[in-house]
Amino acid sequence: MEYIKKLVDTQLANFRGKDEVVIQNRKKYGQEYSYYKKIFYDTDGIHEEQSTRMCMCEQCAGYRIIQSTAQHPRWDLNRVFCVSVPTYGCPECQKQAQRIYMEMAKNSNNFNYIYLQDRVDDVYKRIDTARRSETVL
Repeated sequence: MEYIKKLVDTQLANFRGKDEVVIQNRKKYGQEYSYYKKIFYDTDGIHEEQSTRMCMCEQCAGYRIIQSTAQHPRWDLNRVFCVSVPTYGCPECQKQAQRIYMEMAKNSNNFNYIYLQDRVDDVYKRIDTARRSETVL
């Protein structure tokens, strides 16, 4: 029981201190934070390389840009560009994400697919660059 009490106290302290952690991380990383990772999906034999850029915002959680390359032993190399706005994204982040999506749609030579996920308006768009077609869900 002592372990559970200590765990709850730790989690509560983390929750209460989250605003300060956000402030410190914004000071440390500025307006953008990027990271890169390699992923191997062993069940399907897929190798993925993913680069993520977090565009931070003072008003909301910001938006995310993901560039990913995936290779399966029997498939061609696939490249995707994704822009994602979280559920409580502000109007400015929505506008920025939509602008980036539209710019990528015009200059899509390096990607097989371009995605926009706008959780604020519950919109999901995909451009298939080979077919030059857009799907909106």
